[in-house]
Amino acid sequence: MSHIKLLVIDSRAPRRHILVEALGTVPSARLLGQGADLSDGHVLAEDHMPDVILLSSELAALPEFEMFFAMIRMIGAQCLIYGSQSDFGDLPALCLPLNSQADALSIAQRFAARPSPQDVGTFRPDPQAIVVIGASTGGVEALDHIMADYPTTCPPTVIVQHIRGAFSYSLVSRLDRIARASVRAAEEGALLRAGTVYVVCGNEHHARLVGRGVPYISLQGDLPVHGHRPSVDVLFTSAAEYGARVTGVILTGMGHDGAAGLMEIRRAGGNTIGQDAQSSRVYGMPRVAAERGAVQHQVPLSDIAAKIRDLTAATLQGERVKA
Repeated sequence: MSHIKLLVIDSRAPRRHILVEALGTVPSARLLGQGADLSDGHVLAEDHMPDVILLSSELAALPEFEMFFAMIRMIGAQCLIYGSQSDFGDLPALCLPLNSQADALSIAQRFAARPSPQDVGTFRPDPQAIVVIGASTGGVEALDHIMADYPTTCPPTVIVQHIRGAFSYSLVSRLDRIARASVRAAEEGALLRAGTVYVVCGNEHHARLVGRGVPYISLQGDLPVHGHRPSVDVLFTSAAEYGARVTGVILTGMGHDGAAGLMEIRRAGGNTIGQDAQSSRVYGMPRVAAERGAVQHQVPLSDIAAKIRDLTAATLQGERVKA
């Protein structure tokens, strides 16, 4: 069963306990922790990277909520506000009434049904295939979707996600819980292995693919590119050296980091995918890439994992499918 990971943050202990008890009746809801204020919520969210934070309307009315909500969006969690209807106002989140135990059970039942991810463990990739992915704003949620449908036997995959360094290691843990493949922080000199996803962590290094035959990861502390370190363009440009072996994927995000590198991949004979406007939280990076002609396949988020499998699959003759 695929679980939804939750936090409950409420200054009123009795009401918090009612909601926690209600969540305990739902097998697919996994409570990671509970807290009494926004400070507790911040620490718990950073430590556990939940899918959903249930927050009382009293706490959402505090001036500090705006910063708290920005952090929630950064880590890709959804925020549900509950409490008295009169307190909701214009809060930037889904608001639910909670005035009774029946209301608590109603909230809990929102997490009762979650479809199991498609079984893609028998996928057979081209042994030469490499996947590189770049994302910024909205990328955590996008990566959640892709990794949930990513095969155990995936081609080696390297990800650059623009995110504060402190959150990047939590992102690795989050994706490793979601994915069938192994997800780990990219390390200097790590050889690319099938079945492994490498996330470039921290804000101190760019990541490049280097080496003949089996590429390895080189972490280099150069100046930021387009204001970012790590930069998607740096990763993509290095990956282009491997030509038709590479599939480059550019996801939602502000700015244009990755557009030039994706074009280099396409010019070198690789496959390129761009997230479409409708499914992007911010249609910036993929838009610029598409306008420059770097995107061969513009795909909704729900279909990106399947498209990667299509483009990196081995045929009966051992050659990759070229779409």
